[in-house]
Amino acid sequence: MQPFLFSRQRRISQLGTWLEMVLLVLVAGAGIVRADEASDLTKFLPNDINALAIVRVEQIMQTPRAQQEEWAKAADQKFLSGAGTIPSWVRTLAVGFLTRPSVREELWAAGVASVPPAVTIESISLRDRVPVEQLNGISAVHSHRNTFVLGLAPGVLGIWRPAIRQEAARWALALEAKVTGPLSDYLVQAAQAPGHIVMAIDLENMLDPANTFAHLAMVPEIVKSEQLQSRLQSVVMSVRGATLSIHIQEKTTAQLRVEFGQDISGLGTHLQKFFLTSLHDLGAAIEDFDRGVYQTDDQALVLTTDLSDESLRRLMSLITSAPSSSAINPQQADTSPGTSPGTSPEMQVNAAASGKYFSQVDQFLEDLSKANRKATDYSRTALWHENFAAKIDELPTTGVDPAVVDYGSDVASKLRALGRSLRGQQLQVNLQQGTLTYDYDYNPGWASMSVWGGVGYGAPSYRVTSNLQEVRQRQAAAIAEGARQREDVWSMITENRLKVLRQMQQKYGADFGK
Repeated sequence: MQPFLFSRQRRISQLGTWLEMVLLVLVAGAGIVRADEASDLTKFLPNDINALAIVRVEQIMQTPRAQQEEWAKAADQKFLSGAGTIPSWVRTLAVGFLTRPSVREELWAAGVASVPPAVTIESISLRDRVPVEQLNGISAVHSHRNTFVLGLAPGVLGIWRPAIRQEAARWALALEAKVTGPLSDYLVQAAQAPGHIVMAIDLENMLDPANTFAHLAMVPEIVKSEQLQSRLQSVVMSVRGATLSIHIQEKTTAQLRVEFGQDISGLGTHLQKFFLTSLHDLGAAIEDFDRGVYQTDDQALVLTTDLSDESLRRLMSLITSAPSSSAINPQQADTSPGTSPGTSPEMQVNAAASGKYFSQVDQFLEDLSKANRKATDYSRTALWHENFAAKIDELPTTGVDPAVVDYGSDVASKLRALGRSLRGQQLQVNLQQGTLTYDYDYNPGWASMSVWGGVGYGAPSYRVTSNLQEVRQRQAAAIAEGARQREDVWSMITENRLKVLRQMQQKYGADFGK
């Protein structure tokens, strides 16, 4: 059963919590995009980040494809949608993260965006109707999207997520004392990489030796060679990091470059299989990576591939949100309270905002549907269900009909349930009552199956490092057992979508959602 199908076609492309980047990153294929101001922006970031993302929005909007398809005109709600609606008026966005891939956790993210002069803390305060406060001498607002937005300098905004005041204030103190940066050598180098979109993760000393050896031993070609196993383990444990850079032309092209501290000649095929297996174990499969061309370059494994729009949106879902595009539009000169959203009941709820929200949720569901149809193993897409659930939670709700917001929240909840089911946790679904519950007594033994060595949904009941094959078989069996429940969940999503769509078309007209 296909989980969710759409009959209508979209022309305008939408480019999708940077969490577990693993070895999942790239350096640009065709054309040259200068690093320009990105490196300067990273100097505002805390020096203890271990992952970095850069989006050169202004340069993207100048590409022939973006201009032909009018991304800037149509896409403040659609452009880079998986990333939480990065608005087209941001020039460059740099986001730093402190992540713990072993427990699928992002501790915090700090972003810095270069913006037009009209976008200020005061204008954001006015539009979002939140007060300006001081964080250790820096003007800031607590936005509605679980972020603090800080005015770092004219034309430069800072974003701290989640909106924990003490943590944001400590970053502000470091900024005032000018003790942010420099980043690790690897991330400094990555910040200078060309590309419209760049992502990087510092992997030094991050892999667990015992789990890494266990995973390497599962690669069929090296099982019989202890010497090859030993060399591969030494090479993998020397990994420095991975950098992703994406270039947008008529096609979206990308390369993967994973840097090691040793020569990797003759090991390209083995490292490729180890890399893809790690992604599959994580539930973060990208089909375009499976079809890419892998080569070795000195001490680096390099993948070159084209990216479909849905693959790009999935990758972009790893990036934490920028300031909401509803906060301020530089093209609107009048920012007086009388023209702000929410000043009258008619402005508070409207068809346009409700339709955009509904269409955004549709896009996430359509991408997951395509992922299911393309994937050779649907279980490999668990992470994307979880990330898109988080992105739905972050969608702007100003002016959105409460029934549509409730629908989005319900979809997010069910996507999380699907993600857990795809990792092997059992669900109990009641179609008649439209409810589902988790089996909390179920203890998956593959909780620390990854190369990171951490725990996922509970304490592992297997040794993992010595019986990985058994663990994988048990996980596969649990996932297979949950197939019917997942079909039921998709049926509930589809039925609820049609119900809300009919309700909104009766209220706002037949064009709602189109």
